[in-house]
Amino acid sequence: MFLSVFDIFKVGIGPSSSHTMGPMVAAGHFLEALRGGDGRSRARRRARSRTQPRSRSSTISG
Repeated sequence: MFLSVFDIFKVGIGPSSSHTMGPMVAAGHFLEALRGGDGRSRARRRARSRTQPRSRSSTISG
């Protein structure tokens, strides 16, 4: 994937938008890869979602 300086440093939200736009663009690319990726990324999300409630309940109970 090719990103130019103009893709990373754009005018955006906040007083230092050059520092906020890069991470926002990177997060967008990451989410696109999760949605349109191969079947393995979906399987990982499913496996993780099944283990989270158990770990959260053990953390809450002490």
